[in-house]
Amino acid sequence: MIKRIQKLLTVIVVPGYTVMALCLIYWLMLGMNVLEIRAFSVNVIIGLVFVMSAVSALTGTWLKFYYINSAQEDLDNLNELNTKLRRQRHEYLNEMQVVYGLLELGEGEEALEFLKPVYEETAKTGRALKTAHPAVNALLMNKMNQAEERHIGFYIETSSNLANAAMDAWSLCKVLGNLIDNALTAAEQDEKAEVHLEIREDAAGCEICIYNNGAFIAEKDRDRIFEDGFSGKNSEGHGLGLGIVRNIVRQAGGTIEWESERGRTVFTIRIPRAVPAGE
Repeated sequence: MIKRIQKLLTVIVVPGYTVMALCLIYWLMLGMNVLEIRAFSVNVIIGLVFVMSAVSALTGTWLKFYYINSAQEDLDNLNELNTKLRRQRHEYLNEMQVVYGLLELGEGEEALEFLKPVYEETAKTGRALKTAHPAVNALLMNKMNQAEERHIGFYIETSSNLANAAMDAWSLCKVLGNLIDNALTAAEQDEKAEVHLEIREDAAGCEICIYNNGAFIAEKDRDRIFEDGFSGKNSEGHGLGLGIVRNIVRQAGGTIEWESERGRTVFTIRIPRAVPAGE
């Protein structure tokens, strides 16, 4: 479905930019006196065609980059999660056969030692699958895998499934994805790199708190971290995507707070509770 929409947008965008280019060429030739068209109505029509083409082309481009690409990213995360869960199921069956065999032989202690890493891996997966949004669960699993590959300790504690947050799954993925990516990059600069993510809830709404060790945000950079594309030399890993995060949070009526000192940087997002339909 996403690929079909991408093709449809391409059909809209490419002709739109083509017509815009032709209109510009027309005006350029008119200005150079290559054309002798003086009819005011013709120029008005060309102007209207240019505006309509610009609207369709720019709208299509915006949809493609901000929605379709994000939807594709969420789908990729879900596919990756599905593949991981299928692989874990296969491994789990094999491991249970080993445990069964050890128990039959009366090797209870050996079976217990064998089960310890199996339990730890299962518990880690369970911590990332506690929200009410499959796309968010897939994103968290993906980030956990990335952290493991980069030898970063990534710890997740959830006491809320985010079902009551006044923010859709796509926006939650954007917020969490940007914050986690920044935290992982910053933590990488510490010998014992760690990132902690806490998701909790109270009567006012949901709260997302992420903190890491490693690089901190320098004093001179603190007024600029929400600028698009900013990443200071001494605060590597913080800044990229934070402007997007702040805009999404504000649109949902939430707040973003942060503090940074040597060895610890914390970002706290507060999202109000969703208003039930009909109220």
